[in-house]
Amino acid sequence: MSDQTQMNTPTSPARVQSLLLDAGQACDAGELVRAYELASTLVGMEPDNAEGHYLAGLVAIASSRTAIALSHFRKATDLDGVKAFE
Repeated sequence: MSDQTQMNTPTSPARVQSLLLDAGQACDAGELVRAYELASTLVGMEPDNAEGHYLAGLVAIASSRTAIALSHFRKATDLDGVKAFE
């Protein structure tokens, strides 16, 4: 499989890393809506991605959406325990 084909596969490791990086950068830039959309896209594609849920939780808490943040943090913990928070 070529690199280009792999990048077009929604759950490819490169795509996952790209979404995590883009969401983190958007959050750091204060673009919370975009950051949450990217993190939500990731967890929609990979519901068992603890890092994606953790990031979505961070963005939600920064947006004062505590209930949503708690849901994502619980999911991250259920999936990966303490490792999700490292």
